[in-house]
Amino acid sequence: MTNEAIQLGDLLDQFNTSDEVGQNRLVYNQQWLRNQRALILLGQEHDAQATVDDYGNVSLDFPGQEISAPIATGSHMDTVRQGGRYDGLYGVLGGFCAIQKLYQQGHLPKKPVRLISFSEEEGSRFPAAFTGSNYYTGHQQVTPLVDEMGITFDQARRDAVRQLQTIPGVRRQRAPLPASFTELHIEQGPRLAQAHQSLGLVTGIVAQDRYDVTVYGQANHAGTTPMAQRQDAMATASHLMAELYDLANKSSKSLSFTIGEIHVSPNVSNVIAERCTFSIDCREESDERLATFLTDMQVVIQHF
Repeated sequence: MTNEAIQLGDLLDQFNTSDEVGQNRLVYNQQWLRNQRALILLGQEHDAQATVDDYGNVSLDFPGQEISAPIATGSHMDTVRQGGRYDGLYGVLGGFCAIQKLYQQGHLPKKPVRLISFSEEEGSRFPAAFTGSNYYTGHQQVTPLVDEMGITFDQARRDAVRQLQTIPGVRRQRAPLPASFTELHIEQGPRLAQAHQSLGLVTGIVAQDRYDVTVYGQANHAGTTPMAQRQDAMATASHLMAELYDLANKSSKSLSFTIGEIHVSPNVSNVIAERCTFSIDCREESDERLATFLTDMQVVIQHF
């Protein structure tokens, strides 16, 4: 990352509170809002036309010789909970620096250039991912979504986006699609480091599916209920998780299978669990292989 991008990163990092671990720009929360606002103001300082659509996607348009669809770059502004410093933001700030380098050469590019900061990609606040880019490309999210505090997606969206769209000089609209889009992104795995390479080009996008599985049992006293007479949701769920991992390990080498979130009720040390809910994240390079695995996975769950 260039020194300019690091300095810009420091500028946006100021909106994190001192007691936070990692980055917590969950879509439409205060950290997210402050960073999108700072990016808009930064773009306006460099003579960009800022556009904010009704999902909070920010576009900064810089002029070209032609009046045509722009060449675009950028990434997403949101993060996972306690996320890394460069995920998403690296592509936004790196793209901004690249655009500024282009114009500093003193020649107006043939085509207009656009920086895009998508509102959401991670699915870390509401149970849906890619809502920003889906809306940007004309595929509006219509599923009712609620976060863990009971705030609806639409309520959070309207409150946050309104504050961005009322910034002086901001145009409210869904920006027309660019002629092309390139995203700079950190690698979040070990492959480049293991290959002693500093740069890689993406050749494909994995298919992805997410699920929540709930196992039900019966709450009872941990000290007086005989083991043979228990309906322990946690015990059943742990066996089910082990079988699903075993199924994944026997599938194709390109499959990724993750159980990353577990909730137990009543979540008390001396009470047998009456309910256990866990998440499943499946990713595969092939749509067909993913569909086959999901079918096998559902068979295991239904017959457990």
